[in-house]
Amino acid sequence: MNSPVEDRLRQALTDAGATVDTGTLRPLRPPERRRFRVDLRMVSVATAVVLAGTAAFTAFTAFGVDGGDQDSVVAMNPPATRGKETELVAFLCTASSKHERCGAGDVTPDRIREIETTLRALPQVESVVYTSRASAYESLRKDFAHNRSVLKEVQITDLPAAFTLRLSEGADMGEVHDRLRRVTGIQEVVDPAGPPWPQAAELRKWPIKVFLCKEGTALPACGAVRVDGENGDFKVTKEGKGATPAERRALEALIGKMPEVEKYEYIDEKAAYEDFRKTYKSNKTLLDATRVEDMPQAFRLRLKPDSSWQAVLSELREQPGVAQATYLPCPADRSALQYEFGVTLPESAICPARG
Repeated sequence: MNSPVEDRLRQALTDAGATVDTGTLRPLRPPERRRFRVDLRMVSVATAVVLAGTAAFTAFTAFGVDGGDQDSVVAMNPPATRGKETELVAFLCTASSKHERCGAGDVTPDRIREIETTLRALPQVESVVYTSRASAYESLRKDFAHNRSVLKEVQITDLPAAFTLRLSEGADMGEVHDRLRRVTGIQEVVDPAGPPWPQAAELRKWPIKVFLCKEGTALPACGAVRVDGENGDFKVTKEGKGATPAERRALEALIGKMPEVEKYEYIDEKAAYEDFRKTYKSNKTLLDATRVEDMPQAFRLRLKPDSSWQAVLSELREQPGVAQATYLPCPADRSALQYEFGVTLPESAICPARG
């Protein structure tokens, strides 16, 4: 049993796949490790379609469109080409790396020089910039000054050194990506743009979003019953119920009385849909598969200085009619760690349940 948005996304992907010359496509490759916990069980892609960027499987988390709550990863190649500012980052092996092309211990200085020579010789690479582990650690301390949990968790020895490659205009990112993955000493290659998230100022202004249940949801928090299947799939045996007007009013009354909350706003389906379209205006496949009725009602909250977001989330998640309550800086910080510093941490380490 699939949600309406899943059915439309599958159809949109199928329609897009019909226009693709399959002879030009490389086989889809599974990722080397799970990266994100997202709140959408992405549909199976039966056609050889490469989505533009990673927006398609991160978008629904930010806007509360459900389909599951387990780890999900979509196997995809990077976009074929981009503009002048296209970059890739190659993170080097560390002592803790588990990749086959990484031996025991950190990459040696001699091997780093050899890798740089190899990268500079690639025809589609315009420039190569090396970032040492010490330099990366200094940047991380500045970028995550707001998150003491990350600063406590990540040590300098956890960070890989890296090469940032500026590609020439019209470069084939997939080809360059494949070449880099075959270089001994490189553990991972990423597009530093990563998945899209709201700007830091917006996250600070409205850090908490509370999504209400929708009729027919697959989320257990709304009363849905699911049976896990193979390959991380599941079957919904009982659909969840939507939040009632009384539950919404009770939730709003509770939020208004919470001492930690400085301000809150209610967002109806239409307003959520307009925000969704503005954020993902460049992803036609995703937009074509999404309707106003897919969007949940929600509240967004601004907290008073030094208030505990953990306590707020803990109470809100227990309320009837609440599908999800999310502290948005947590997945945003997790994304930044992965794509900018080559470090993967569980969300529990980035935003522990107790501050």
